[in-house]
Amino acid sequence: ESLASMVASVALAFLFLRRQARLEDPLIDLALFRSRSLNMALCINILGVFFLFGSFILLGQYYQLVAGLTPLDAGLWSTPSAVIFTVGSFATPALARRIKPVNLLAGGLVVAAIGFVGLALASGFYGVLFSSLLLVGFTPVIALTTEIIVTSAPPERAGAASALSETANELGGALGIGVLGSLGTLIYRAKMAGVVVGLPPDVARVAGATLGGAADAVKFLSAEQAERTLSAARDAFCAGFQATAWLGALGLLGAALATKIALKEMRSAPVVGADEKTRSAAA
Repeated sequence: ESLASMVASVALAFLFLRRQARLEDPLIDLALFRSRSLNMALCINILGVFFLFGSFILLGQYYQLVAGLTPLDAGLWSTPSAVIFTVGSFATPALARRIKPVNLLAGGLVVAAIGFVGLALASGFYGVLFSSLLLVGFTPVIALTTEIIVTSAPPERAGAASALSETANELGGALGIGVLGSLGTLIYRAKMAGVVVGLPPDVARVAGATLGGAADAVKFLSAEQAERTLSAARDAFCAGFQATAWLGALGLLGAALATKIALKEMRSAPVVGADEKTRSAAA
């Protein structure tokens, strides 16, 4: 059934793109993809948001179910990341005037990769510091790739390019949550398979599925069993979280290298907010 769904999806996507190529006013202007810089910026954008969203959905669970924070406290601990993103968004134009865009993009990806390494190795609330480092690296990357995408298109197609950038953000985020979330869950269940043996069937089923389920299911166990099971569940979750963090670090380092190679001809930055004609067309 899954294979049939995948085949059907590929076939429908092919038919959709074929029809778009023949329309005078297509929903997606395929001619935009002739720009190498636009294609590379789209890929970097999708990849960055993929790892960012995928890690943050796991980080939120870590704060509450491993570190033991309340939802309110977890939100407060996440505040530094939001502040960094806001400040970084305003600082990016100044950086873009002084640093070559390819160096700024590659450097941001490397900084974010270091943040992922920190998340993989850190314990306790040191994860907050490294999650903030992710935003330090990602903020200029997201801002610059968006600008490159819009300014790579002809002024009359800037609106379509802007929509393409927004769609790339949504696609990357959805894929990150789905793929990295599934990877973390897969590792968790593999680690818990031997732990839940001997527990009551209903408890074993729920505790072996997710950390949240384990936190609820242990209420029906003795104090000793509950402590042992919950400790193992937290370790299993952390193993999945660490695996996704290492994957993020490797993926972003590869993206940084690809950026240096593919965009090496870009010597002057498309300064954020500078191209008023293009921005007006996008609006």
